Amino acid sequence: MRLSVRIALAALLLVAPACTDAAPTPTRTPWPTATPIPLATATPTPTPIPASTPFAEVPDAPERDDFALAQRFSGVAAAPLPVETLYANEEVGFTRRFIGFDLIANTTFEFDATVRLVTPNAVWYFRTDAEVDTEALAAAADEFERHILPGVLDLVLPGDALPGRIAVVHGSLPGVGGYFNGGDVFPRAVRAHSNERVALYLNDEAPLDSDFYPAVLAHELQHLVHWSADPTESAWVQEGFSELAARTLGYDSIPFLFYRGNPEVSIRDWPPLDEDPLPNYAGAALFSSYLLDRLGADGIAAITAQQADGEDSVQAVLDVAFPGTDFEALFADWLAANVSGGSTPPYGYAEASPTVQATRTLTGPGSVDGEVTQMGAWLLDIDASAPLDVVFTGEGATPLLPVDPYGGESCWWGNAGDSLHASLTREIDLRGVDDAMLSFRAWWEIEKHWDRGYVSVSTDDGASWSVLNATSSTAYDPFLVAFGPSYTGSSRGWRLETADLTPFAGHEALLRFDYLTDDSTHDSGWCIDDIAIDDIDLFDDAETGGDWQAEGFVRIGSAGVEQRFAIRLVEGTGDAATVTPLSVSRDSVVSFRVDRPATMVVTGFADKTSEPARFEVRAVESTNGNSG
Repeated sequence: MRLSVRIALAALLLVAPACTDAAPTPTRTPWPTATPIPLATATPTPTPIPASTPFAEVPDAPERDDFALAQRFSGVAAAPLPVETLYANEEVGFTRRFIGFDLIANTTFEFDATVRLVTPNAVWYFRTDAEVDTEALAAAADEFERHILPGVLDLVLPGDALPGRIAVVHGSLPGVGGYFNGGDVFPRAVRAHSNERVALYLNDEAPLDSDFYPAVLAHELQHLVHWSADPTESAWVQEGFSELAARTLGYDSIPFLFYRGNPEVSIRDWPPLDEDPLPNYAGAALFSSYLLDRLGADGIAAITAQQADGEDSVQAVLDVAFPGTDFEALFADWLAANVSGGSTPPYGYAEASPTVQATRTLTGPGSVDGEVTQMGAWLLDIDASAPLDVVFTGEGATPLLPVDPYGGESCWWGNAGDSLHASLTREIDLRGVDDAMLSFRAWWEIEKHWDRGYVSVSTDDGASWSVLNATSSTAYDPFLVAFGPSYTGSSRGWRLETADLTPFAGHEALLRFDYLTDDSTHDSGWCIDDIAIDDIDLFDDAETGGDWQAEGFVRIGSAGVEQRFAIRLVEGTGDAATVTPLSVSRDSVVSFRVDRPATMVVTGFADKTSEPARFEVRAVESTNGNSG
């Protein structure tokens, strides 16, 4: 979903009074040069689970270019909007029409809003027919100018300033407390839902003098400021930093208890908004607080300024602040800190934080089959009456998709990521036929309504493209993001798809598959197999690259992508806890001895898959007194 959203207003109003987690105070101190944490010696003994040849790393797809897409699909040649338009200086009494999003009904709507106040950095809009408490508005605007704006800038972009006045637009926004929409910077000819104005949108159900209101304002402002520095930043970083901003400024934020109650969720791969992402929000917020403790406020600002995204953004900062420390080690340290509950990083927080507990226990010899979400946590309490020798054996690869190719060993996959544009193109010669039909097998899990897959044809060497109406493509476009009939949502298995090529008979042409995602959430993607045009004896089973020009599309099979694990063994609690990093071999194996109660913390890392990592933990009675 393109919107950077503060989640459901009703839910947050209910939990806000319970938010008692302490807020960290950002400090700016010179970064130390840290010594990497030594790893425990491990002796792998069992044979690892075999795997075929997985990707070590999946090549990235190109970033989407909205102006080029509008030209290609719609024939629109547009230029970026000037700063004077995006940060306009409207006066009190000025009225304009805005396009809003209803995330309950899944539609857009229009409403008129009028300027009720102008301050040095914002123009304050309210629905034209709304009654506004002018005293509460003046106080809220003063809080924004004196505390929220300087506080957010100091946290994520110190020394920077807004290019002009932003719009703070209040309206009826079903399903959310507020949102920021980066699509507003595009001309409406490029993005049909654009308001052509940099703005924050707040649900006017929240009173201006409520505790909730400034929290949402700070959250959404961080999205705007972060977007101005890095418009493609991963959603989990954006959302975590927005909650961090609200918390550091002393406002209500999503309680960490939502993560404490479900610590095994991924903070990277989130469910749709209607499937309760509260634990993911809380987890991303807690990890952001941990980053503040580990890297300091300068580290948070450096991550924001990085043009790399997600884990790569954090790693780039670690390379400067903590040479020799990698992101995966830091992430595993964070999970250990959540178990130990210490008060000093790396295995604790400077401020009090709720601890998490395992929901499974191993009390003696035996085995446990486990799976962990990528960048999630799997926790096992080991509490035996006698010492145990424990062996962890992980699968060395994880599938990129939850399905195998339709036929053979490979299918063409449109990649995964935010703000991407993957394409798969080839020449087709229809000069000798009067009619023609394209067929192909397709599987898709595409973020419903927001991300899209297209089949199109060009007869002018790629200057313009005609989007085809295929069997399962849809013209339904509630959020005004599509360029024509397209694939979105879920196929629920492989499907046979067809599209009529007869309008292009008699021509040489280009056939293309395009997969486009927006700058927030994405799903597993789109895979295509057994592409055929029987009328010209064309059949491609994706077993070779053939005559296709792939930009972002990748031929994948069931081998998947290399899986990595990071494991911490936590013994004791609080500052007295002992945390042992266990060195997992390249074969995803590690063995160790446990002779007192401990918690085993497992996490996984694999490129561009949201499929879980699988493993086995096997324990036997210890046969010697030496730890491995």
